[in-house]
Amino acid sequence: MVEADRTCIAVLDACEKYPTSHLKLVLERPEMASIMFYYTTAFFIESNYEALKTLMYHSNSYNKAFGFNIAAGYIFEEKLEQMKEIISYSDFIICNKDDAHSCARHLSAEIGISADEKDRETIALAMTKFLKVSSRPRVVIITDSQNPIAVAS
Repeated sequence: MVEADRTCIAVLDACEKYPTSHLKLVLERPEMASIMFYYTTAFFIESNYEALKTLMYHSNSYNKAFGFNIAAGYIFEEKLEQMKEIISYSDFIICNKDDAHSCARHLSAEIGISADEKDRETIALAMTKFLKVSSRPRVVIITDSQNPIAVAS
């Protein structure tokens, strides 16, 4: 890590090489019925969006909780529509303060806050109000290095 505290570190080569066909086979296995929570990151938007959508739709169809780590705020600039779609399916959103500030800048109109908002608690609460596909309440967790986390639901 350079000059920032991260909530997620990924091996992007693994994301890029992960075949969607394998994920589909895994999701069909009987033992997957007991899984209650799926978790992924925004890095899959750039490397294998099809796999991410497969997991997201499966999670919703089978009433499984879906967790999403924003992972890198710059993805809002490059893939805004994909980020909006994933957030709409997300029951849990995890990010650091920089990613939260990026979210506020890019989704301010949708979440009803100023694009310049910096207060983590305000951003977390606003993010819970973004369009949601399922009826499950959304939980937003924003980290800030050694400072207390901000949690809203």
